Amino acid sequence: MTTMIYSHEEKVIVVDGRCTKGHDIVSDRYNKVMKRDGLTFICAGKVADLQALVDSYPYGFEGMDELEAIAFVVDDGEVFECTISDGDYNVCPITFNSANGSGTPYALAALDFGCTAKQAMKYVMTRDSATGGKVQTIKVK
Repeated sequence: MTTMIYSHEEKVIVVDGRCTKGHDIVSDRYNKVMKRDGLTFICAGKVADLQALVDSYPYGFEGMDELEAIAFVVDDGEVFECTISDGDYNVCPITFNSANGSGTPYALAALDFGCTAKQAMKYVMTRDSATGGKVQTIKVK
């Protein structure tokens, strides 16, 4: 799984590098950041579905029923959450602290208690076994 954290106050997104298959760790250095046409996508979900999310942003397409993916999208200094789930495609702006993935509750609690995004990720990695490895930081502005 993945944990990605957006700190609205810091204007920064952090994401871990752990890639899992079931309970097995496949990689701790997986690059979850994708780029397209000046946009930056910080992705989580089924690896095979991530490219479809990136390619379809911001409108989606027919036949997405089986896809499962989520991304924070940095678009011209703003952050959007883009999700594909159960055939639904949604894009919405994020104007608050947010997190997605298996470590979400730990990440949000850490942010609520004043941690920076990097500190929150360090904490998540002590609690969530599906979060780990190399941490990437993406500046929004």
